[in-house]
Amino acid sequence: MVNGIATPGLSLNSDADTGFYDTGTVNELGFSAGGTGQIILDDGVVKPVTDNDVDLGTSSLAFKNLYL
Repeated sequence: MVNGIATPGLSLNSDADTGFYDTGTVNELGFSAGGTGQIILDDGVVKPVTDNDVDLGTSSLAFKNLYL
């Protein structure tokens, strides 16, 4: 298990299992919600922790535009 996913090093006062954690890899910062790793920030890259896990938007809330 990666250090700090369940209890991130930088968390919200009222939500101890949601926040930022050290992924154990140099120059990466992870974000966990509900004690589960969600995304990793890595030098210009936003990547999911696992395949097919992170959605952009929901069935009731959609993004307006996407520019690539």
